[in-house]
Amino acid sequence: VEPDRGGEVRIAKSTDFETFEDIWSVHKNAYDSASIERSTVIRGEDGQWRYFTSFVAPEDGRWCTSINKSESLESLDSANTRRLFNANDMDLEGIKDPWLLEVDGIYHLFLSVAKITAKTNESSHDSLDIFNT
Repeated sequence: VEPDRGGEVRIAKSTDFETFEDIWSVHKNAYDSASIERSTVIRGEDGQWRYFTSFVAPEDGRWCTSINKSESLESLDSANTRRLFNANDMDLEGIKDPWLLEVDGIYHLFLSVAKITAKTNESSHDSLDIFNT
């Protein structure tokens, strides 16, 4: 999928923080997307892994954020990805870059958002990256 950027996300493990072994990866083509960016993983109290990512939604060229859950990181499957936030549904130009923090059992999800302004319009998405337009 064009353009050639944000092509792949990998999850790797290490025992020494010097050598890493890939255990899972996803290519932007799995989402029919122009780009994948900032992802994060966290294991919930239920033992399930949650992989949050952002990518350019193919239907409208706006950034969205999704979640994928699995018993293990190795068994994540891009076919099980579910959208959490669509920019259009929230009256935004884009929503991406999930960053998750757990404090005392409460999860806080931080996201970058691009608001609709008087200067934005459909052509603002021609580059498929409202955050750089």
